[in-house]
Amino acid sequence: MPRLSGNLQAFVLRTGQLDALVDDITAAPPRYQSAIGELIFLRLFSMLEIELEDVTTKIVCGARYLDGTAPALLHYSRSASLARDAMRKHGRPKAIDLKWTIGADLRGNVKFVLDPSDPYFAAVTAHEARVDEMRRIRNHIAHSNSDTLRKYKPVVVTHYGAYVPRITPAVLLQSGRFRPTLLKQYLAAARIIIKEFARG
Repeated sequence: MPRLSGNLQAFVLRTGQLDALVDDITAAPPRYQSAIGELIFLRLFSMLEIELEDVTTKIVCGARYLDGTAPALLHYSRSASLARDAMRKHGRPKAIDLKWTIGADLRGNVKFVLDPSDPYFAAVTAHEARVDEMRRIRNHIAHSNSDTLRKYKPVVVTHYGAYVPRITPAVLLQSGRFRPTLLKQYLAAARIIIKEFARG
């Protein structure tokens, strides 16, 4: 039977290592600090996406939550590959692509394999806005085009009250306006997200 305890412990350890890198950013030459902050954020978001997939897959395989409760399965899978296949195909007229960073997709992935009463759905609802905000920042760092800018602007408005063109993702993440910085806040939030998905 798969276990979720290792997921949470490893994620806390890895994000702690990123936290330490954030603490050391100011020791780098100023011209590199923005790029380092963005790279740390990209790594964080990638880790979060991978962990959401892995935790969900284990739940679909019947892994107990960290509080000892069993997931309310509609369809049990014996392995990770079978779980992903079930999420894609079970009960559907057409297979879907599994995606892990939008609330509607997270709910859709497990729609036919987890009962709607399962606490997984409450975790999605509680954290989908924060994950979506992080996704918008990630996409603008990674692609930096007119579409990602349009979707990034509301994030700036959320934190500054209005869109300010000079607030690039690097500035947003490391601005001294926020204590701790938003980069630090996102690291802490990611740990909380995985903890609550696993009901730790």
